[in-house]
Amino acid sequence: MFRLPNDIYDNLKWIGMIVLPGLGTAYFAVGRIFEWPRVEEVLGFAMVLMILLNALVWYAAKTWYESDERFDGHIELEEDEGGMKKVNMVVDGDPETLLMVKNEISFKVRRH
Repeated sequence: MFRLPNDIYDNLKWIGMIVLPGLGTAYFAVGRIFEWPRVEEVLGFAMVLMILLNALVWYAAKTWYESDERFDGHIELEEDEGGMKKVNMVVDGDPETLLMVKNEISFKVRRH
């Protein structure tokens, strides 16, 4: 699975969605006003970088959401001998540590 660390993912997303389009647009507008050379080429290069970064970010997000790695545990539905149904929430790892470190916990529903 392709996985980017959260800080790298966030930075690449910010660069690809905010910085490159903003700088490219500003460079294009100011460059046309002051007649800078090769304005279209510089803008084209910035847009190619933007597309490549956004494709990388999209692929990282896609593989993350398709994996079970994003879950902290799973939920199981069980039925005892008397027909009573109960739900078990099973945490991967130490529950105390998980509760101390995270603000949100995600569970996958397992159906038998």
